[in-house]
Amino acid sequence: MKTMIRNARVLVHAQRCVKEEAVLIEDGTILDIASECELPYAEQVIDAEGLYLAPGLLDTHTHGIGGFDFNTCTAQAIEEIIALEHAEGVNGFLASLVVENHAMTMERLQLLEYFDAFSTAELSRHIKPAPDIFLKAAELLGCSCAECLAIEDSRNGLIAADKAGMPCLIVPNKITESSDFTGCYRKVSSLKELKLKEIIADFHPS
Repeated sequence: MKTMIRNARVLVHAQRCVKEEAVLIEDGTILDIASECELPYAEQVIDAEGLYLAPGLLDTHTHGIGGFDFNTCTAQAIEEIIALEHAEGVNGFLASLVVENHAMTMERLQLLEYFDAFSTAELSRHIKPAPDIFLKAAELLGCSCAECLAIEDSRNGLIAADKAGMPCLIVPNKITESSDFTGCYRKVSSLKELKLKEIIADFHPS
């Protein structure tokens, strides 16, 4: 099923600018980013009501913390989430299928200092559901996959993390909420439901 997200402020990585455009999605894959009138018919239409939409950036798989949620798609939410996680000593990395200059995007948003590594499709031989992106992320961070926590919103992401031996926290979106996430570490509708210290305690019990 094709879904169009309209009336959004879309952060376009290549041009490093925000455009008021629409995003066309099918089965969790971004098909096109253009003005609404240029996109084909979509069975489902979601009105973003002027909120920020950052394809690829929101694929950081760190959807929220501390009362903020990436799904709100506001600049404040993005900044607060990453700052709070960094303050707790969490190493940040991007494991994204989107082949873009993520470092450039993060630098533009003044968030680059919070990320320790970038693992993207261009560094991997195979994309999700293959485990390559997560294996490379762990390698870049200098730790084992068992010491990492993947935060995913898709079935393919969960499969990739599982193949890598990386525990996976699922925060599904409107498109993937009905998917089978059997075998995940935990599943929540929003990271507002969790406390980062509790998750860290699960991995490093005292």
